[in-house]
Amino acid sequence: MSEPVDLVDQKVELWKVQRPSRVWDVADGATWWTTVDLFAGHGMADIVSAVRPMLESMRIGVVLWSLANEHNMRRVFAGENSGAPYVVVAMHGDAGRMLLAPSDSTPGFKSSFSVEEVRSMVRVPGKVVVGLGCASGTQQWADAFFEGGATDYIAPASAPFAHAGSVFTTILFYALTQGRDLAEAVQTARAVDEELAIFMHFRR
Repeated sequence: MSEPVDLVDQKVELWKVQRPSRVWDVADGATWWTTVDLFAGHGMADIVSAVRPMLESMRIGVVLWSLANEHNMRRVFAGENSGAPYVVVAMHGDAGRMLLAPSDSTPGFKSSFSVEEVRSMVRVPGKVVVGLGCASGTQQWADAFFEGGATDYIAPASAPFAHAGSVFTTILFYALTQGRDLAEAVQTARAVDEELAIFMHFRR
């Protein structure tokens, strides 16, 4: 026999106090409690396939933007049709550059972008940017995104081991879903172990 509706409602209200979470916003009628733009370069399918469903399970709306070529990358980085408060940049990094397609040697295909080139194209006003590229967690990269309007930039100072980038992103957004502010969420993720501690948080 099912419980009376009023008793169920009382339990839900109690759970909201005992287990605070932004997921309750969705239970109260919202489609998502927040949204994320996921910018995905070539060779990042494993990251995308791990991060996207985890964020969506936390009732976070994810829009995937595939970076197929330089023209597409410039359009996406310019913020066309983008309204999410968070941006995750899933691109490889190497020697101070962002790599669109690390293994692509097609003639005429530009796959490597300097800080200056990214600075000239990125427009992320008021957004929090999470970068996953190796060694992209530097003040120079942060400043490039700050000039594009970002409020915060989070990225690894060295090379994340294997799946560490997707794990960091998942824990970061889990902490945000649980009601922590951004600085607390970053510290929660960084505190897991030395692999995740390489992610740096820069604020404008």
